[in-house]
Order: sequence, then C-alpha cells, then structure tokens
Amino acid sequence: MEHSSTVIGVLLPQHYADASLDDESRRMLSELGHVIYNPNATAPMDEPLRTEVLHQATAVLTGWGNSLTDEDLDIAPNLRAVAHAMGTPHPVEAAKRRGLAVFNTPEAYVPAVAEHAVGLMLASLRRIAEVDRALHSSAAGGPVYWGTANVTDPDAPPTLELKGRTVGLLGFGRIAQRLTEMLQAFRTKVLVYDPYVETEQVQAFGAQQMDLPALLDRVDVLAPLLPGVNEARHLIDADKLARLQDGTLIVNVSRGWFIDQAALEKELVEKRLYAALDVFDPEPLPADSPLRSLENVILTSHMAGPTQSSAQRHVRQAIEALRQWFYSHQTPNKNEEG
Repeated sequence: MEHSSTVIGVLLPQHYADASLDDESRRMLSELGHVIYNPNATAPMDEPLRTEVLHQATAVLTGWGNSLTDEDLDIAPNLRAVAHAMGTPHPVEAAKRRGLAVFNTPEAYVPAVAEHAVGLMLASLRRIAEVDRALHSSAAGGPVYWGTANVTDPDAPPTLELKGRTVGLLGFGRIAQRLTEMLQAFRTKVLVYDPYVETEQVQAFGAQQMDLPALLDRVDVLAPLLPGVNEARHLIDADKLARLQDGTLIVNVSRGWFIDQAALEKELVEKRLYAALDVFDPEPLPADSPLRSLENVILTSHMAGPTQSSAQRHVRQAIEALRQWFYSHQTPNKNEEG
C-alpha cells in the first residue's frame, strides 16, 4: 500500500529508466510512495526539480552516472535510504558516511561479465574477430585462409579450441566463480590465484588454487578478476608478462589498471602474446593507442557488464532491497564485487 507521505525520487535518466524498469518494478516502487521520475532522456535531473525531489524524498533510486554529494544531502532532510542500481556504492559514499541506508547491487553484472569473458576467449582463440575483419576488408585484415587451409597452410596463424586450454583466474569472487562454472562446460582446466580465498572453496568449483608465479608459467589464457583495490594496480607488470608462454591470451573484463598497459602493448606489438580487452588504462582508449592497429588484439568498449538484462537486474535488486528496508528496516548484506 502506498504511503501518502513518502516520496521516492528516481534520479535515473528517462531512457535508462525505460530500459531497466519493467511494469512490475514500477508497481513495486509505487507501492512504497509517490514516485517522481527524471523527465530528461539522457541527462541528470534538472534544477529546480532535483532540489525539490531531494528536499521531499524519503528514498532515491540512483544508478550509472548518478551521484549524491554532501551538498545534495544538506538539502535532503527527509532522506533515509539510497538504492544505487550499480555494483559499487562509491558514487553515494556520502550517504553511507551520514548513516543512511545504502544498497548496491553487485550480483547483477555477474552473468553478463562472465559471458563476455567467454565470448572474448572464443573470439580470439578461434580467430573469429580477425577473420571477420579480413573478410570485410582484405586490406585491413590480411589474407583469409579458407576451410582446411586454416590448418594445412604453414602461414596460417593457429586456430585453437577452448576445450583443453588452461585458464588462469586472478581473483575468485562472484564473477570468477561464475566464469569457472561456464568454463567447465568446455572441459578447460581452471587455475586460481587468490590469497584471500580458502583452497577448499576453489576446489568446490572444480578449480585448482596455486601461487601466482606457478600459475603464470602454466596458463594458456589469463584473466584478472580482482577486487578494485590499489594493491592490485599493475599486479601484472613487465616481469610477470615475461613469464607467460608465447601465444598466451590475456582477457581483461575487469579493470584496465590491473595490468601495466605499456608493458602489455610492448608484448603485443612484438606479437608474442594475444589480448582481448574490454577495459583500459586510461579510458576511453586514446585514439592513437597502438592497441587499435594490432591484429592480435580484440577490443570492446567497457561493455562486458551493461546489457538489457543486467540493467533490469540492477534496478530490480535495488528496488527489492529498498522494499525490504521499508517493511522491515533490515539491510541485506551487499558487498562489492571484485
């Protein structure tokens, strides 16, 4: 039943709200109170409406591109809860500091990111992107080897299956665990480096825990999936890249700065390694980056997580957490995904 004195502010731009809020989600919100939506298609809520909403709202729904500052909270005397429809709550940390109930949705991206990682592995190992470019433009993609020539022609680059490869995962959070489950279907061997996870937990997923040097020496595919902490910056540096066997594929769908990008570029220019990258350091990827011209690199635009389905999961999970808080004031245990 709607609480007549309760105002819920939806700060998401209208286009994002339309894509992520289905009828059931809108109904769930309306049960909590009077809902005020952002009328702007792609931009933050304009003044004076934003100030009016913050002044009245008991709760707000935020997401990608939204933040709440101390200045915002100074004009929000009635605000008690913030549902942030994203994996990390950093944009609304000010609300946490002031003791408001803050919910984020770290699980919503998990299936999408894991799927994208598998897609990049397949696209690179099977040379799907490379051959696609070649067929569209021979000048851009080089020669095309038809049919069995991909195996019999001595000049053809290797075309590999994911089956039988050894995949190394750095970190074993939600995404790494889901990715491990997916890789089992391909009969890959999964090695894990994560000093903060018990060996028994890794083994429960059919993977093997080992130290970082040993993992780097053995993998055919390397995927960093670590928590976004400063200690992980450039964990994979020039020395660690040098340990990888020739032809190793690096798949990064997590954070660009886990890898020393300059050192990686050097290895890729020399064609010793392959890479499939969704994240970079810095972002967006500079127009003059050498990565853009390398045939042994697949590039995607930080799109592993954002899908139609994941956007809907983010918003639905945020609303469900908000409902639970309204009805019981019991905050679900939501932790950040690494």
